[in-house]
Amino acid sequence: MSTAYSATPYCDPLRLLDQGWHIFPLKPGAKLPAVNGWNALAMVPPSPDQVERWLRRWPVTGWGVACGFCAIGVDNDCDTPDASALFEAVRLTTLGETPAVRIGKPGRSVTLYRPVGPIRYVNLPSVGGEVYALNAGYETGRQIAAFGPHVKAPSGRYVWPVENLHSLRPRDLPPVAAEDVGRFVRTLNLAFVSAGLARPEALREGQPGAYDRTAARAVWRAGQTGGAPGALAEARKLLEAAAAAQAVGQKVARHPLALAVVIEAVNAGNDPEDVAEALGDRWRGLLEHAEQRTRGGEMLSLARWAARKGQKG
Repeated sequence: MSTAYSATPYCDPLRLLDQGWHIFPLKPGAKLPAVNGWNALAMVPPSPDQVERWLRRWPVTGWGVACGFCAIGVDNDCDTPDASALFEAVRLTTLGETPAVRIGKPGRSVTLYRPVGPIRYVNLPSVGGEVYALNAGYETGRQIAAFGPHVKAPSGRYVWPVENLHSLRPRDLPPVAAEDVGRFVRTLNLAFVSAGLARPEALREGQPGAYDRTAARAVWRAGQTGGAPGALAEARKLLEAAAAAQAVGQKVARHPLALAVVIEAVNAGNDPEDVAEALGDRWRGLLEHAEQRTRGGEMLSLARWAARKGQKG
């Protein structure tokens, strides 16, 4: 399909944001993120004002999609035609067709699917592929370069030959669960080893490690409801107030885990300042998980501050 883009030479970022994609700018002429903290956008999309500021600063650059909540990306980065064909055969058999196919260099592709639960990033170096999803801890994710220049592409840019993300929403993508990705990884590794395209050591690659399922599910639920009307704005407003009161630092006030706590309260119908209920038993595992991380102490300070605000209300 052909689309006339007015915002940049490659895409219309505000249109992509309106469609539900978690986007951010790339460095000019590259596929690396241009902004710090981009991986937190896996859970909470940027605001329209933020996208407009980025557009003023980088009017002709490419744009990426933060994977994990709105989509996961399956990257076929195989070096040979035979390997690429085998990769695609396994993907279609285990994950199925998808309308979201991004092509850069011929023979390589990224395909997008809609996650229906927390899915972790997978690296498959022996095969030549990756699954761009959530990082360990589940508050941040990986990214794909969705739009922009590509020196090895015939057109000089990334293309979406089936359907463009400007006309797709994340809900239009076929759903996949962690079990589906696990089956894809196991089948892919076995197929490559059986075909003599990878060494037997590949059978151990990409296997999921231990993780906190309670924390993962809690973050996932809140992240999936972050787009409810007004919820994200109200959550950010409360966290800004917490930072202004010096209850937490600015970094924590912008952290997706903190947003998850408050968004869940807002979506449950609570007053934005009465979030103590959302910090009860079902969040205890999440907060205990956060306590083991570098910002854990400040996260617990946020919980205590929010509880006091709720009691005063």
